[in-house]
Amino acid sequence: MREDLRNAVKGTAWAKFISVMMILGGIVSILGCITIPLGIVQIMAAMKLLRTAEEMNRYKNTADDRYLYGVLENLSGFFTLYGWTTLIGIILAVIILFLYAILIFMGVFDSLDNL
Repeated sequence: MREDLRNAVKGTAWAKFISVMMILGGIVSILGCITIPLGIVQIMAAMKLLRTAEEMNRYKNTADDRYLYGVLENLSGFFTLYGWTTLIGIILAVIILFLYAILIFMGVFDSLDNL
């Protein structure tokens, strides 16, 4: 194995851990009504990260540079899907805050009518 990749290979255990935690978080997100898209994309991103760790382990065991292409391809897919997860989360947060502000605004004016 190339010396410059030794530290990257050490991170595979953390990548697997993060993948499992993201899958569990995605399952919890799927249980909510409006967070279903967030959960689905999060699970897809976690699967890409898990495949990245598997490819890195294959590289570690064989020292075959062909597995590095799989690592880079899966890592690229992970970052793309994680970016989408972030965007969907921001959009959902803005929508929820907007709806919450409307409910507060309506509640304030409704309580003024009762005076």
